[in-house]
Amino acid sequence: MVISTESGEGFTYNHVNTVCECKLHETSYMWVVLFQEFVSTVTVFVSTVTVFVRTVTVFVSTVTVFVSTVTVFVSTVTVFVSTVTVFVSTVTVFVSTVTVFVSTVTVFVSTVTVFVSTVTVFVSTVTVFVSTVTVFVSTVTVFVSTVTVFSIYVFTYRHMLMREDLTQALIMIQPILYSYSFNGPPEPVLLDTSSIQPDRILLMDTFFQILIFHGEVVYLYL
Repeated sequence: MVISTESGEGFTYNHVNTVCECKLHETSYMWVVLFQEFVSTVTVFVSTVTVFVRTVTVFVSTVTVFVSTVTVFVSTVTVFVSTVTVFVSTVTVFVSTVTVFVSTVTVFVSTVTVFVSTVTVFVSTVTVFVSTVTVFVSTVTVFVSTVTVFSIYVFTYRHMLMREDLTQALIMIQPILYSYSFNGPPEPVLLDTSSIQPDRILLMDTFFQILIFHGEVVYLYL
């Protein structure tokens, strides 16, 4: 090491001290720079940790929101399935109700049809009954009347009525009408216009006379 001194006016300059002081300042400056870099690094690290913590917090919040959303979605799907089940049940009940209604209407129509048929049969029966009563009254009038019929006929009818048996007497009161056709053997039919058919021959036995009616088809063969 070289030590030199210089003298001037009023002071002495020491080169050794100056060099040492410069070295000391450089070392101190390096430590300060290193410390500042360390502080910067720590600050960056702390900032990074803070950002990481915030990121983790946001992630946890996002996961929580996701879980909540999934829960709400599952609840919504459950409600939807329940609604669909209720809808299917309602449709089933509606179809059952419509089926019952159609069955009821069918039964009602059948009942009305049966009622109409019954009324028709009743009217036909009443018509036949009235016709029978009319014929009976007319026949009885022949036997009991003494004003509109000559006495000789009245006496003749009464004599025949009293002489014949019950079957013949009933024929006098209620004539028998037989139907002859190509579809089967002769059969008794009602004393009504409905017994007149184109393919029939009607024979009425009143005991006192025989009346024969030929239908249109039968008449063409004669």
